[in-house]
Amino acid sequence: MSDLFPSIDQAAPVEAAGELVVTLAVSLTQPWATLMELGEKLNETRSWPWNHRGWFAIHAAKGFPPDCRALVDEYPFDHALRRYGFRKPQDLPLGAVVAVTRLVECVRTERIVAGLSFKESSFGDYTRGRFAWRTAGVRRLKAPIPMRGKQGVWTMPQPITLADLR
Repeated sequence: MSDLFPSIDQAAPVEAAGELVVTLAVSLTQPWATLMELGEKLNETRSWPWNHRGWFAIHAAKGFPPDCRALVDEYPFDHALRRYGFRKPQDLPLGAVVAVTRLVECVRTERIVAGLSFKESSFGDYTRGRFAWRTAGVRRLKAPIPMRGKQGVWTMPQPITLADLR
């Protein structure tokens, strides 16, 4: 399978007897990476589905385009971020893994868009034909772990373990 979509067998997380090893990651542009880290954003929307179920890491991409930086000062982004002390674009980490979460379901956006809160619908692209990766159980890291990201789903050179989590 291509690097864009590592196979489950190749990079599945291990979770047993109080142990957690997460090897798969997805890069998100800010402010969406931090919104997921904080549990303010529960769905990641993409143009493609992912059949994986289980843990993956949230990586804050290094790039932070001006239009995305401006969202930090717009409602509801500003309200969600400021509750946790993130007041300026410079406060958001870049080029680092910030959290892990579990992918519990992948559904077409048109199946869920009508039932979303204003906040959740504002934090994703729910246009027809896209997919919502529904997540649960987000766990923040003790500190962001600098790492070079990639497009698509990628395997981290260094796994995230329980020791890395808050």
